[in-house]
Amino acid sequence: MRYRPELDGLRAVAVLAVIAYHSGLPLAAGGWMGVDVFFVLSGYLITSLLLAEHDRTGGVSLQRFYARRMLRLYPALMLLCLGGAAFWWVLSPDGSFAGYAWSALAALLYVGDFVIGFRGSVLGGLGHTWSLAVEEQFYLLWPVALLVMLRAHARVLRWTVLLTAVCFATLAVSSFFLGPDHDVDYAYFLPWSRFATILLGCTVALLLHRGVRVRFLERGATAWAAVGVAIGVTVVAGYLYKQPNFAWEAPLVALAAAALVWNLTTTARSVLKTALGVPPLTWLGRRSYGVYLYHFPIVLIVGENAAAWHLNRTEYAAIVLFGSVIIAATSYRFVERPLLRLKASIGRPRPVAPAVPPVGVASAE
Repeated sequence: MRYRPELDGLRAVAVLAVIAYHSGLPLAAGGWMGVDVFFVLSGYLITSLLLAEHDRTGGVSLQRFYARRMLRLYPALMLLCLGGAAFWWVLSPDGSFAGYAWSALAALLYVGDFVIGFRGSVLGGLGHTWSLAVEEQFYLLWPVALLVMLRAHARVLRWTVLLTAVCFATLAVSSFFLGPDHDVDYAYFLPWSRFATILLGCTVALLLHRGVRVRFLERGATAWAAVGVAIGVTVVAGYLYKQPNFAWEAPLVALAAAALVWNLTTTARSVLKTALGVPPLTWLGRRSYGVYLYHFPIVLIVGENAAAWHLNRTEYAAIVLFGSVIIAATSYRFVERPLLRLKASIGRPRPVAPAVPPVGVASAE
């Protein structure tokens, strides 16, 4: 796959939205939906890579896939959990070291979504790792399912669209029938409803891989309309925050993100593509995983001292952003980047004649 800087720019915008939400900035109460943008991007990129490997080699090496995932994600997560132990009294859900240790264990085992969703427990300064758990659980299943469908000459696209629809229906049913006296955790955190957003990105990758053209998605007006929808829903969510209707907010932003990904990857040039591809945004986008990981503990640590430091909300958000970027950049330079080089070298298979005919065109790109 050819590197697309504009997608890194989109990542940067998503992580900025999440930080603005957690920092309590005005009009950012819907910034939590930046996570849904991450999910769509993840589904698109991972599926495109899997399809490209299948086209080159006639198969997908699950062993190499999972090894690359671990090298990409786990070192920074371990660094977060170890570093957070220095502030356990702030980051622990109950103020105890044992509470922090249990939260760290849930994060490292990628089960934070189940802990919050089923038990209603909080994970303190590691609570945001629920989204990492959702992704990892999805990628335990999706490459296997995709490979089985490809080998069986199944209608991959049809089954993926059907599964996406089922997951969105699960999300809607969970949200609508919670009632005003129930917590939204069941719909928000548990994977079977959140898989829908990732599958939406997978569907975009499959459609583009087949060479499908949807002309209206390739128009500049559509891209700007998608941006307008995402911003509009994020702002409106602020007025609905006391009783969020998760069933329509997240799907709308996810659909807008999917439309943007389609537009950005199929148009040669546009104002939006250029704007998202500027170096500051792409730099931040490449480090967005670390920024997301480290920002929430910093939110709590700075929040503990905000009154004593006489910080207003903007100053608070600026310190959180600056601290997150500095730590993430350091982590990227000395931990993630060396391992990314190792990740890139893992099992580069020689191209061979595919044992199974590839689906559609050679690449989603």
